[in-house]
Amino acid sequence: IETVVKALADYGAPIYVRGELVHHRHVVDDLASKGAVFVDDPSAVPEGATIVLSAHGSSPEIYQSCRDRNLRIIAATCPLVSKVHAEVRRYAKRGATVLLVGHTNHDEVIGTRGEAPDLVIVVEDADQARTVEVPDPSNVALATQTTLSLDDMSEIIQILRRRFPDLQEPTSSDICYATQNRQDAVKATVTEGAELVLVVGSRNSS
Repeated sequence: IETVVKALADYGAPIYVRGELVHHRHVVDDLASKGAVFVDDPSAVPEGATIVLSAHGSSPEIYQSCRDRNLRIIAATCPLVSKVHAEVRRYAKRGATVLLVGHTNHDEVIGTRGEAPDLVIVVEDADQARTVEVPDPSNVALATQTTLSLDDMSEIIQILRRRFPDLQEPTSSDICYATQNRQDAVKATVTEGAELVLVVGSRNSS
């Protein structure tokens, strides 16, 4: 958000933003009122203009599309998402099949898959974890979307570990600490006796 505000101050409106910068309708609308123009594809941006790539991360194909149009690229990718992209690239260099735990149509997963589309398989739930097939069970790696439920993810990962004893895993969790803090807060609130929890946000936010 600060990146877009600074870009507007430095370069003036319009500043183009690929996708929703964050999955929060009020934030997006506020930035649009200040001169941010949200687009789905770099091809919709005038040549030579400035584009901000969202926090959810973008595939190498998107970066190349921006360069082809001579766009000034400002990457606002969350560092934790960048970490997952780097992990996928590292696994891909080893020829590993990467099992990416996440939601297939989520912006972050789409961007992460783009790092090695021929080697990444998305696993959305426990049923898929039990049935997913890979070319070489001895060369399988794990990555996760950063905004998942730890409870849901832990079950999936346990299944994958049992099925693939040689599963390569990141040295530290891919889950976003801010996401984890919110999950912990919801659990604590319910434990303390709340009968209803209202989540203020967008439906397309994980």
